[in-house]
Amino acid sequence: MKRTEQILIYDRSFNGFLSAVYLAFKQNLDVADFSNRPDTQVGLFSDNTEVETNVLHAKRVWEGLQKKNYTALKNIYFAFLSETVGIEKILYQYIRFIMLNKSTSDSYDHNRTISKIDQLAALVGREKQRVESSIQFHSTMDEVRIAYIEPSFNVLPLVSKHFRSKYRKYSWVIFDLQRQYGLFYNGTSVEIISSGFLQRLRNHRLQAFEGEKQQKNKTDTLLQGSGYRLKDRAAEVNAYSAA
Repeated sequence: MKRTEQILIYDRSFNGFLSAVYLAFKQNLDVADFSNRPDTQVGLFSDNTEVETNVLHAKRVWEGLQKKNYTALKNIYFAFLSETVGIEKILYQYIRFIMLNKSTSDSYDHNRTISKIDQLAALVGREKQRVESSIQFHSTMDEVRIAYIEPSFNVLPLVSKHFRSKYRKYSWVIFDLQRQYGLFYNGTSVEIISSGFLQRLRNHRLQAFEGEKQQKNKTDTLLQGSGYRLKDRAAEVNAYSAA
């Protein structure tokens, strides 16, 4: 009797995907597909299995691939970040081929799979380079530099190292508007942030601005009462430059 195929549901992360791969190998599952949506409909001839992300399980799959084919690791990760529909199933087939040392009897399908992964990895690699070379930070009053991006692929995890090295003395945020998450570097380490972090940052700025505005109004009132007027800072700079 044929076993029921499984649709493995994971949390969208790469560790989540590798955890699903681990479960498929460990339980020798017949995998129909992968999904990152919890509301995935049950197929006519398949069942849904929710996979809990387990970093240790993900690490075991990753280390197993390292031993079998180290050069394939980068392309697997880059292709996953392409977010191409159905990429998980393609990667799973490729990983099975590597891990099980399958023969080349299905070489046509295998080579087509490799070609697809290589193409996607190359596209993601070019998008990574484009973001690294074109990103522009905007300074803020609280000295946190911010850049907003809308890349074609999910390259944020790939650009972190570049910007940590280039702007290691500054605090900065790079926020992906399309995927609604970002990276925050505090001068020491990087953490993943949500749009809620940006809102708190905006609120903090508004409070600081209102505080400065109130203080300026108080100072204006005091100076006006004593017969002096507060000069514009830019005008002062121009006046001293001309002297």
